[in-house]
Amino acid sequence: MQLSRQRFREIAQFALKRRGYDVTVVAAPRVAPGARLTATKGATTLEIAVRTSQRREVGMIPNSDGRWKGVSGFDWCLVVVPSKSSTMVEVICFNFTKLAEAFDEHVRKHKLQTEAEVPLFVKLDAILFGKSTSPKSGPKLVAWRDEFPADEMGKRSKVKQVDEFINRVTREFADLVGVDAERVAVDFRISSEASKQAREP
Repeated sequence: MQLSRQRFREIAQFALKRRGYDVTVVAAPRVAPGARLTATKGATTLEIAVRTSQRREVGMIPNSDGRWKGVSGFDWCLVVVPSKSSTMVEVICFNFTKLAEAFDEHVRKHKLQTEAEVPLFVKLDAILFGKSTSPKSGPKLVAWRDEFPADEMGKRSKVKQVDEFINRVTREFADLVGVDAERVAVDFRISSEASKQAREP
């Protein structure tokens, strides 16, 4: 099952919530919904960037000074990709500063030329298993990683869509008749007769 990038971003939120964080989506111009998050647990608040890839890549954008965008503004970078197992989705939480260091090392090692504002994409496994991940003092490159069944995530997506549809219909009906939405109960049913007629030529 191939999930959309937007669904990948929702899975990133799900992974954080499962770890006990309260998650807020941060809206910003020209930023996809869910690409920036704030995660709070107790007295700790983290600024998070979410990256997605269907090809197990991770990308960063260089500034004109040679540094990487977002490093000073985010604590974590969550990368959501298909797992090596085709039935799973993987969420990898990188320390953003260490991820930038790994990119620097990758650029030096392969003698790459970077251009300001042009994204550089690196195979995820090259970052995870390359020499750049050797132990260093300070925070680890990978803070944590989780896997989720792709089909289960797809089912959750459909359930969420149904819930959002019912909530919208409930609010609109309540506004139409002028009552509080809490007093409205919506009940959708599929008629077996209607289904039979739909199948007939």
